[in-house]
Amino acid sequence: MDMQLSVEKLKQQRDARAWTQSHLAEVSDISLRTIQRIEKSGIASQESVQAICAAYEITVEQLIEPATKSQIEETVAPAKKSKYSPKLLIPAIVTLGMAVSFKFTAKEAIWLWEGEPGIGVAFALISIVLWGTLFYQSGLNKNNQ
Repeated sequence: MDMQLSVEKLKQQRDARAWTQSHLAEVSDISLRTIQRIEKSGIASQESVQAICAAYEITVEQLIEPATKSQIEETVAPAKKSKYSPKLLIPAIVTLGMAVSFKFTAKEAIWLWEGEPGIGVAFALISIVLWGTLFYQSGLNKNNQ
């Protein structure tokens, strides 16, 4: 699991020793690119954090970013993201139902739109468009996460 470190504290520790990023990479046995990434983002694996702390001869707590209230809330109760857009789900179901609606008599099922097939086709097309939009948007939401 990655840890959030204070970028300021990382740079202060390195500057206090007059070390370059290359020197820190050598001493901590971490690649230079990883050191650069950590100092830019403040995010590091536990192994990297422990290696840096060992090189600086400090504790992990001295580099950890103090948690803000929003970060604590996110770890306690992460928000659930819906896979589908609820705005389109109900109209899609209703139009699909209208497109395939039947009326039942004692002997057989009769197509409701038998006299006006254009109405049934229109509902079917609207339903297809709504369902397509629903799944297209859910794909976009999935890719953005």
